[in-house]
Amino acid sequence: MTSKLQLLIGGTTSRQPLRVVVALVTLIGTSAGCSTASIPTSPFVTGPGPLGIYTLSGVVVAPTPSGLVPVEGARVEMGGLRAYVGGFPLFAITDATGFFSISMLSAATTSVWVFKRGYETGTWNVTIDGDTRLDFQLLAIRTYTLFGIVSEITPTGLAPVEGVEVYCDSCGEFGHTFTYTDAKGAYSFSGVYGGLTPLLIRKTGFQVVDPARTLPDGTGTRNATVNGDTRFDIALVRR
Repeated sequence: MTSKLQLLIGGTTSRQPLRVVVALVTLIGTSAGCSTASIPTSPFVTGPGPLGIYTLSGVVVAPTPSGLVPVEGARVEMGGLRAYVGGFPLFAITDATGFFSISMLSAATTSVWVFKRGYETGTWNVTIDGDTRLDFQLLAIRTYTLFGIVSEITPTGLAPVEGVEVYCDSCGEFGHTFTYTDAKGAYSFSGVYGGLTPLLIRKTGFQVVDPARTLPDGTGTRNATVNGDTRFDIALVRR
């Protein structure tokens, strides 16, 4: 290591030549396009220009038979004007009154996305040229109830099976919903969107009749078509 260092600085280990070498490295780096001007000085990055000083605020509401009601937990996110903090887009989550506020915006015409599970996603074009107040209205997506009986096929007919695990990925307010059949073999999911709804069914010692797919652990899948409140029964046989 000593011989290499002496070769670089002309065969001496004095401190003065070492500073010269450091200076040369700095110059080489600058000439190669590595100037300090290209190093970000802030974690804040925006799309068309620097961070601004303006604020967008308002409320998110939804129409009901009794009038407009605030939507809590809706995400309001800047679209075309992509303002990032530490790599994440600028957004706000509405409070219990539906209110939101997003700061550090620069003047621009941009888009705003507003979305929450159970509502149609809304997109609006907004001109930011100062502190701006803008309210948004979301339309609720109609949901239904999916229910049925899980039974075992026996020589004497169908027998309800208690304790069957039924999983629906798209059911409920937040999705990823599990339920278990009761003593009558009944299960039920609320907050189900219309259309094809896959169900995963599992109980040790049983297998699903006519599954759309069987997973390695024995879980069977069935696809229910939901069009209004829908009854969908499931048959099992013992393994």
